[in-house]
Amino acid sequence: MIDNILHSITAPMIILIDGRCLSGKTVLAAQLADNLDCNIIHIDDFYLPISKRNDNWKKEIAGNIDKIRFHKEIIQPLVHQQDYIYQSFSCTNQQLNDAIKISYKPITIIEGSYSFYLFRNEKVDLKILLDVDKDKQIARILSRNPNSLDSFQQTWIPLEEHYYQNFDMCYDQYYDTTELF
Repeated sequence: MIDNILHSITAPMIILIDGRCLSGKTVLAAQLADNLDCNIIHIDDFYLPISKRNDNWKKEIAGNIDKIRFHKEIIQPLVHQQDYIYQSFSCTNQQLNDAIKISYKPITIIEGSYSFYLFRNEKVDLKILLDVDKDKQIARILSRNPNSLDSFQQTWIPLEEHYYQNFDMCYDQYYDTTELF
């Protein structure tokens, strides 16, 4: 998988890695970064604080993501090949962390659920979709944080399934990671 992806990369390039929770998006981004001079942006850094979510946030695609901040801090500078400054969001504290400045690099990887949706109006060079078997997904949740299983089953997995059913998940490369990670 890694070699296949690496052979398809040329600079400048925006690479999106989307997929079901615990399908290995972050792992794949890190593995690619081990082989490339690139920046990685995590969609999780752009969660919308609970206090700012609208009443129907669970019914809208990426309703838990600060889409305005993501567009301003990431998409606009990237499409203009500029440095950017952003603040990651701390879910624990429900607040933004200190701002960090990122120097533009010709290869940028955006990883996380809803990345295809967030870039739906922008030119993207490579879209990678990861998938995972439901049983393996549950096993990974239990291995990573057993106390979060209910939250994933009640909120995050249904939200992602809504996304897949209501958004055209066009991709360039698809990988089932059930046996990979």
